[in-house]
Amino acid sequence: MQIPQPVLDVGADVAAWLTSHGQPLLFGAGAVGATLALLLVWRFLRTGEVHERLGTAAVTLATLFAMEGMYEVARGSLRLPVGVALVFCATFELVMLHQGSLAAHKLATAGNGPAPDISRHMRMVWIVAIASGVIASTAAHNLTEAALRLATPPLAAGIWYMSLHADKQRAERQPSRWIWTPQRVGVRLGLLKPGTVDDLGEVFRQRRIDALVEAGMHLYAEREAARLHSTDERTPPAEATKASRWRWRWQPQKGDPLADALRRVQRLTKSADADTVAAAREQLRRVLSIGDELFRDDRQPTERERQLMDELTIAMRQVTTNLRADHRAAYAEPTTTIGGIRMPATVAARIPDEVPAEWLAQHRVVPTTAAPEPTTTTTTTPEPTTTTATVPATKSTTRRRRTVVAKTDRPPATSGTEADRTAAAYASFLADRGRPPTGSELAAIAGVSKSYANNWKRANTGTATTDD
Repeated sequence: MQIPQPVLDVGADVAAWLTSHGQPLLFGAGAVGATLALLLVWRFLRTGEVHERLGTAAVTLATLFAMEGMYEVARGSLRLPVGVALVFCATFELVMLHQGSLAAHKLATAGNGPAPDISRHMRMVWIVAIASGVIASTAAHNLTEAALRLATPPLAAGIWYMSLHADKQRAERQPSRWIWTPQRVGVRLGLLKPGTVDDLGEVFRQRRIDALVEAGMHLYAEREAARLHSTDERTPPAEATKASRWRWRWQPQKGDPLADALRRVQRLTKSADADTVAAAREQLRRVLSIGDELFRDDRQPTERERQLMDELTIAMRQVTTNLRADHRAAYAEPTTTIGGIRMPATVAARIPDEVPAEWLAQHRVVPTTAAPEPTTTTTTTPEPTTTTATVPATKSTTRRRRTVVAKTDRPPATSGTEADRTAAAYASFLADRGRPPTGSELAAIAGVSKSYANNWKRANTGTATTDD
């Protein structure tokens, strides 16, 4: 695409005029800018709201001066046409304006929320500004002009940077500190008390727990080493004896590390209470089970879940035991005590309050009539006659009927504890066996003497056998 010749002619005339009148024009622009700056400063002192306008004016002037320097480079060093030189001088400044405007837009969009990251946009602004200043300074005729052209674009970028970061609150960052301070070293060595703990007893208790945990871990390691690498497996007896011969005499004999570790644990346990041992045991349990916990399948329960399941199992077992006891107490067969004898209620219901007369008549084995009086029949023989031979007299007697009566110290009672107990035992035995008990059986069941049982049977049932 070619630029029309009339446009090029107009651009050449404007550039020639700017070249011939550049210094007066810049002086006039500077004077106008200074006047505006003074007016804005005066207004700011009155209202306090013109800092944005001052920043905009400063950036505009610095950008125009940087564009003039880039135009001089394009026309002088590069010898570009006027139109191309105008495009070239505006390229760097347009890039700066784009990146700065994009950063300002992001800050405005965030509102009252957290400030977005605009550092990459501002880095781009700084790079373009420095590059523009360096390129523009190559067209300077002296050192002062070179320094002025070099500093103007970064000045505009700095004003823009300060205006964008004016309302951005910098995140507070905790200052760096020493990790191993003298105080922490003293606490680690046990020479100082931690600042967060006021009770020295708690400090010493925690130290005892830590020492016991370390000793326990060492003991566990020695036990595992002794189990996995015994002396027989590690060094044959002959080689061990040979090695002991060549050991330096000054080298001390090594004791049993397992025994030493055990003695250390026992020594620490002497000064530890039950709570200290429990705390050390809990830490050791977590430390020694860390391997299983790290490589545990997610479908398997954790240590805490297993503890909860164990507690739940114990609780359910106790509840089941209580329910069984309550069930036995609620649904057990009721019992009744008759005459001091505890028996099931079903058996007690079959025992009458008094013995029926028909039952006595049915089971009576001895007639109710009184026994006959014993009689003795004596036959006398006449006096013998005097003969030559004497015949001895013959005594004839009749055997009388005898009734055996058991001896007892007291007559059987018809009422009272023993009588009731004996009657209940008699009725229970008769109901269960279908026959009356003997004197021995009745005495054993009712808890009375054998003679009392026989007398009771004779008095109440009319039966008493001599084989009792």
